[in-house]
Amino acid sequence: ALGAWGGRVIELFVCFCQLGVCAIFFDFVSTNLNAVFPAVSPQSFIILITPFCMGMAMIREAKGLVLFSSVASILIGVALLFVFMFMLHYMGGDLRTEAVRMYGDVNRLPMVFGNLAFAFEGIGLVLPIESAMEDSKRHRFPATLTTAMSTVGLLFFLNGMLSYMALGRIENASITAELGNRGVAAGTLTMLNTLASLAVLLTYPLQFLPPIQILEKLAGLDEATASAAKTTAAASSLENTSLIQMVPMASSDQDSATDRADADSSQVRIEALSDGAVPRQRFKRDFSTKRNMWIPFRIMWVLLTAACAFCIPELGLLISLVGSLASTTLGLILPPIIHYRLCGSGYKPFEYVLHASLVCLGICGGSLGFLSSLWELLQTSPGFAR
Repeated sequence: ALGAWGGRVIELFVCFCQLGVCAIFFDFVSTNLNAVFPAVSPQSFIILITPFCMGMAMIREAKGLVLFSSVASILIGVALLFVFMFMLHYMGGDLRTEAVRMYGDVNRLPMVFGNLAFAFEGIGLVLPIESAMEDSKRHRFPATLTTAMSTVGLLFFLNGMLSYMALGRIENASITAELGNRGVAAGTLTMLNTLASLAVLLTYPLQFLPPIQILEKLAGLDEATASAAKTTAAASSLENTSLIQMVPMASSDQDSATDRADADSSQVRIEALSDGAVPRQRFKRDFSTKRNMWIPFRIMWVLLTAACAFCIPELGLLISLVGSLASTTLGLILPPIIHYRLCGSGYKPFEYVLHASLVCLGICGGSLGFLSSLWELLQTSPGFAR
């Protein structure tokens, strides 16, 4: 719908959004673990959990992440259930630091927009999950997606409303860490922080998969490109070997039969290469290095996400930055434009207004949210204060 360059732009924002989510996961886990073990800094926890993220990032297919995602869903469900119980218990206002207001500070509205847009954090996973489904079950995907989005939206609404009614103004981006600051029982809070941290940590490879697949494809390190290159080079090397060994002499019927047998054997060997077989030829060594380059390539990107979290420890600011720039573009700006390019000829007047309003809202809200978050980030940095 947007051409080759448009596809590159979408891939760029998907990479930025999902890698930003991965960096936020580092911050989230380190913040929660710091609430459990205050003596250890969040930066130290980032260093400690990085090797685990590296190991999980080595899984190259979405199907291999089913177990991690299933366990993470159970853990986060249990954690949310306990959080809701806490909020209902303290609804009387025992933990509030100020009275509940019907509206907040207007100057924080852009950052709120960025945090709301971050709710689209899973938008980069929609197509990879659909592609991983079996063809016989793919027709159920729209209903599954609608159910999942409705459930997540309801949980977000309940968590936000109950938390504000019970706690009032919330300073920490992690609700479990905020409960720790309000003096909730240490034992229960430790369990909640541990469950939430483990759940988010197990979700890291799923969020990491879409951008790394795009980056590996651009670098020629994806499985399809490597397999095609390996098969082509193997067939070419085998053909050259066969040509060198050919002798243009067929003086007898026995020689002709031998030549035909050799040709048939070569053809079978070349066909076997197209099925992925790797013969023991000299070209095998040529591809051994590049074939394994995806491992350090993935490690490098995991380290980059960890470095971003290390340098920007403010979880709320990082969420607002990623949400304002990447999530807004993918969730509000690009979908109406793509839909217009595909179906714009049949638009009714209200559809023009609706899609134009979404694009304008995304551009204005995303720009203000990004600038506001960037300003807050600069104000918290020591160099800016000097």
